[in-house]
Amino acid sequence: MAVQIELEDWLNEHAAKEAAAIAAARGGNGGPPLEEPSTYEALAVIGRTMHGPLWEGKLASDIGENDRTLRRWRNGQGSPQPRTVAWAREAALAQAIRLLAVAGEHDLAGETLAALKARKARAVEAGRTAFVEVGAAVAKAVAEQAAKEQAAAAQPTEQDEQGPAA
Repeated sequence: MAVQIELEDWLNEHAAKEAAAIAAARGGNGGPPLEEPSTYEALAVIGRTMHGPLWEGKLASDIGENDRTLRRWRNGQGSPQPRTVAWAREAALAQAIRLLAVAGEHDLAGETLAALKARKARAVEAGRTAFVEVGAAVAKAVAEQAAKEQAAAAQPTEQDEQGPAA
């Protein structure tokens, strides 16, 4: 019973600290951040929540990064890319799904899994849309360049105007 109370106390304290860290990452007025944070602190919140105080190596393994890279980010040498933070969030959601299933909450696990799949599908579609937009921009630029070259080739040169050399 005492272990149960200690665990609940630890979880409540941990949740309060994480909520404070998330609130601090937001704007001064408590509103949502203007940009999605892609910082070491965002990874730290996810990592500590998933793996406890010794989280860096474990999260690095979860997201396919070297643990030295995370230590470099912690020391201010560079920062994670947005995709790295997204991978950490996916790892957290995957862990949540496993925990819900083990706890017998199959409905919640299924809903969370469906949300994760929908998020991935949206990301794929957004990437596909961006790829198509870039492809269309490149095709337009190539067509414009070809038109310029054709126009330049169609204009007579000085030699054409003077006639054949004698």
